Amino acid sequence: MAQKKIGIIGAGTAGLHLGLYLRQHDVDVTIYTDRRPEEYASMRLLNTVAHHSVTIAREQALGVDHWAGLGYFGHYYYIGGPQPLRFYGDLKAPSRAVDYRIYQPALMNDFVERGGRIEYKTLEASDVPELAAAYDLLVVCTGKGPLGQMFQHRAEYSPFDRPQRMLCAALFKGIAEAPIRAVTMSFSPGHGEMIEIPTVSFDGMVTALVIENIPGGDMEIVARQKYEDDPDAFIMMLIGMLRVNHPSVAERINEW
Repeated sequence: MAQKKIGIIGAGTAGLHLGLYLRQHDVDVTIYTDRRPEEYASMRLLNTVAHHSVTIAREQALGVDHWAGLGYFGHYYYIGGPQPLRFYGDLKAPSRAVDYRIYQPALMNDFVERGGRIEYKTLEASDVPELAAAYDLLVVCTGKGPLGQMFQHRAEYSPFDRPQRMLCAALFKGIAEAPIRAVTMSFSPGHGEMIEIPTVSFDGMVTALVIENIPGGDMEIVARQKYEDDPDAFIMMLIGMLRVNHPSVAERINEW
């Protein structure tokens, strides 16, 4: 019987984990992506994804647990308002956040070292039928770019026709860790939410802030003011907004 051939479009976490799993079982597999591993380091922050214990267990099973011991152990919560509420909860097992500009190329290199192939090209939705004919199975593991046209929004499954939050996300130094290394979930009623995530990046452990601002709320300016226009002014504005809306994180910022 001829060996089965599988193609995967997309070298994100889903595509790479699938490809690595298939190589563990000696399946002939090719991943298609438009980004080479060496291109990631110079890119802007891709996301602020954290992997929970179920995903870390998969990484261990796949032999790609390159960041053991660098996880976090729980969630702090801050809920603002007239009577602010603070509490903490342990995770059953540690979670971990690794900058995807490090994570993705590391797993791409693992995949190639284990006999997988990566084809670097930009694909259009119109390319899918031809690729599908070349493989026993073609898996689409991306929704970005032209391929996103294959997966249209279905209004019957969502009451919203526009974004409900304006996001601002970045990596920061100078925010002290809480007594237990953990995520902080902060809620500012009427203005939005913020997630503080201990993250492994190029300079070691840093802090990711994912600021989810309600349009029309006090925090909307954080998403509208551009850091590049005046970095110092942006940082001062951000610290002031955090003091009012997310004080459990602001109180740990080294402003000097």
